[in-house]
Amino acid sequence: MRRLLIDSEVLSHAYVPQELLFREEEKAKLLRALLNNVNTFIYGPSGSGKTALLKLTIEEFNSISKARAVYVDAVLCQTTNSILKEILSNLNPLSAIPRSNSYLIERLRRMGKRMTVCIDHFEELRDVSIIDKLFGLSITIILASNQRASFKRLSKHAMSLIPNFLHVARYTDEQVYRILAERARRALSEGCCKSTIISSIAEKSGGNVTLAISLLKACIARAESENRRIVREPDIPNPINEQKTRDDEQILLELMKERKRLPASKLYELYVERAEKAKSERTFREYMRRLRAKGLVRAIGEKRWRVYEFCGVEA
Repeated sequence: MRRLLIDSEVLSHAYVPQELLFREEEKAKLLRALLNNVNTFIYGPSGSGKTALLKLTIEEFNSISKARAVYVDAVLCQTTNSILKEILSNLNPLSAIPRSNSYLIERLRRMGKRMTVCIDHFEELRDVSIIDKLFGLSITIILASNQRASFKRLSKHAMSLIPNFLHVARYTDEQVYRILAERARRALSEGCCKSTIISSIAEKSGGNVTLAISLLKACIARAESENRRIVREPDIPNPINEQKTRDDEQILLELMKERKRLPASKLYELYVERAEKAKSERTFREYMRRLRAKGLVRAIGEKRWRVYEFCGVEA
C-alpha cells in the first residue's frame, strides 16, 4: 500500500500548530485577560479554533508569567472530582491521588498559587458547581463553549464574576482552505493532494476546520486503500447533514416554549406527533442533553420521572 500520509500527528485531533492562522486578535485579547486575571467566557462554533487558541495562549502565558494557567477538557473531565484531580496533576503529578472533593479542594487551597483554570468544551461539563468552588479559591476562570447560551448554566454569582466575553467567529471558506493547505503540506507526500481537492473540502466543511481535516483524512485513507498516488474528487465524502438534527431540536425547543414545563414522556409524545420523521427515545434524550448544555432547558428529576423546564430564549 502506498503511504500518502507521512506525518499523521499533523492531522490528529490533538495537534496544535505553532502558529494559529486568523486568530491573532483573539489570542492577543485572551493573553491580556490572562495577564490581568480577568474571568472570561469564550464562545464560537465547532471547528473555529477555540481549543488551539486556548492551548497556545496558555503556553505563552506560562512562559512569561510567574502565575500558572491550567487547561482542562470538560469532554474528559465532567465532574468536580475529575476536574480537581486534573488541576492538581498539572501542578504536581503526585498530588492527584484519589481523594474526596473536600480533600482535593483543601490541597489546592494550601498550594496558595496564583492560578488560572481554563475549561474547554464547557457545554459538556456535568457539574457546573465546580466553577463556584474555584471562584471560592480566588482562581481566575476561562470558559470556552460552542454556544454563548451555555453561560446561563452558571449560577448567578458565577455569572456576575465573569465580565469578559470573547467571540470566535466561524472561519470563511478561504481561511479553511489556507489552514488545510498548510496542514496538507506538512502531513502529506508532495503532489498527492491538489489544491482543487483542498478547495472542495474547504467548501464542504462550512467553516469547520475540524470537519475539513476529518474529510481530508478520509480522502487519504481511501486513496491509500486503493494504492493510488493521488486523491481524486470522488474520494471526498459528503459531510453528515446535521440539518435534520437541528430541525428536531428546534421542534423540541418550540414545544418547551409553548408548554414551559413537561414530563419527559409527554414531551416525547408531542415531538413524535409534530416531527415528520421522529427519532428514537435514545436520540430524543441526546437532543435534550444538547438543549440543556446550551442553557435553554433544565431537567428536574431522573430517568422516568424527569421533567423538563424551559429556561428562556436562545441568546
